[in-house]
Amino acid sequence: MIRLPESANDLEILAIVYAWAEALSQEDYALVYEMTYHPADDHIDKNLIRQLIENYGSIEPMGDGSKFKVTALDSAVGDLKPRHEVTRYDQSDEPNSLIIGDIWFDLPLNGAWSDLTALFDIVLLEGTLVLQLHDIHVM
Repeated sequence: MIRLPESANDLEILAIVYAWAEALSQEDYALVYEMTYHPADDHIDKNLIRQLIENYGSIEPMGDGSKFKVTALDSAVGDLKPRHEVTRYDQSDEPNSLIIGDIWFDLPLNGAWSDLTALFDIVLLEGTLVLQLHDIHVM
C-alpha cells in the first residue's frame, strides 16, 4: 500500500489516485489492489474491482454482453466533466475516527468520461495517510 505523510495536501493525495487509475487503464488489477489499504474486514479484492469496472459498477454482467475498460485519463473525451475531489472531514465531530476524509474520482471508460466513480476513504494509519477503496459505482 502507498503511504503518504499525514501532512500530505490534496494534490499529493490525488496523485496516488491518478496513478491508481493509470494502473487500472493497464488492467493491472494486482497493482491496483496493492496500492490501497485493506483492513481485515475489507470486502473488496482485485477480482471485484475488475468486475465492477467491466460491468459498469455492477457485479452482474451487462445484459448485452458489453464490457467496459478504464482508459488513460489524458485521452478521455466527452461532455461529462470528471469530478476528482478530496473532502476532508471536521475531526471535531468524531475525534477518534481514523477516516479523515474521502475522495470521489470519476473514471473514463472505453475512451470517454463516465459517471462511474471510485470512492476512497482517506485513513490515518500509524501516522501516515493511506487510501481505502470504499466502492466503485455509478453516481
